[in-house]
Amino acid sequence: MRVGKLSIFTATLLAVSLVASTGYAQEGEYMPDQANLPDAKFGNMGLNPWVTIGANVSFGHNYNVVGKQDGQNWTIGASLDTGVDYQKDGHDWRNNILLLETFTYGPPINEWIKSADSLSFKSIYYYKIPNVPWLGPFARFQLETSIFPGADARSDENNQWYKVDDLGNPQILHTGKFFILTNYGFPLTLREAIGLFARPFSKPEVEWEFRAGLGATEVFADGQLALTGTEGDDSMGGDLDGINDIEVRDLSNYVQFGAEAGMSIAGKLYKNKFSYKAWADIMFPLVRTNKAAGATQGNVADLMNVDIGVRLEFKLVSWATLNYEFKAVRQPQLVDGFQIQNLLLLTFKYSPVEKKKEAPPAEAASTEPPAATEG
Repeated sequence: MRVGKLSIFTATLLAVSLVASTGYAQEGEYMPDQANLPDAKFGNMGLNPWVTIGANVSFGHNYNVVGKQDGQNWTIGASLDTGVDYQKDGHDWRNNILLLETFTYGPPINEWIKSADSLSFKSIYYYKIPNVPWLGPFARFQLETSIFPGADARSDENNQWYKVDDLGNPQILHTGKFFILTNYGFPLTLREAIGLFARPFSKPEVEWEFRAGLGATEVFADGQLALTGTEGDDSMGGDLDGINDIEVRDLSNYVQFGAEAGMSIAGKLYKNKFSYKAWADIMFPLVRTNKAAGATQGNVADLMNVDIGVRLEFKLVSWATLNYEFKAVRQPQLVDGFQIQNLLLLTFKYSPVEKKKEAPPAEAASTEPPAATEG
């Protein structure tokens, strides 16, 4: 990762931590009190489903504007955030489906190109040990994929995509300005983990969690392609023939098993008008299949998987929010380097099923506030 990008992430994470710290430091009841941790009550929310539908759109048009190409610009998108949680008598099971799609149209390409495309499902179960309710075992399953095909689009037709075969010979795959790299629903990544969690804080304002255990990752990517970053070199004639040469390489399926650890901090502040989540997960693959696959070949440290990110939401009104998400993922057996995404969206939302914020009266014997949403 470049230093500049890492600095952006670090600054954002520090800002989130400072906001969270300010949120509970101003109220004495949210300051850490180690003596009271063993006496924390169990959550008793019972079943807690929710459904939130979102949409966003923007339009712009330029004509004879200095530094701008003539034409119209469109961005449209939709999102779905749904799931169901269950909390009772020490059992805490959280399930979440998150879908985000955004498409952009405008010069110089003047084609509809996806700018955000992600579908994730996460299910995680915690059991709080009765005498130590902030500690216990957990089990997690996670699915991540894209819905629509992924493509490399260029502003003119003078491009050719090629890959190098096992003998070192370049093979031309396509010429033009638009080339499909991945199919519907690929690459597909599955993750499973079991282990222990520790949750020193479990307040609506701050839920701070640590996890450690064993994990597995399965990646399905056979037949998909990725850009190598090599472009315009001399292997296919370079710029001498007036063609922009773009190298791609094959992606492959693989399975990994190893040790993993993670940390997350999440919560809601200012009467739920501001919510945040920051996370960092790492996995060291002790055992893996298809060792020939991937851009990085090395020891366990070289092949470490990393998933770090920040998600912020500002509620402007009851039906509109400003959302920002930063995500950096490292899967060296799939592609070399970090895959980095930044997304800022103004989203209009409708929630036909609202998430409960308080336990039903019959369950009100528990005084623990509802935990922050996972995922």
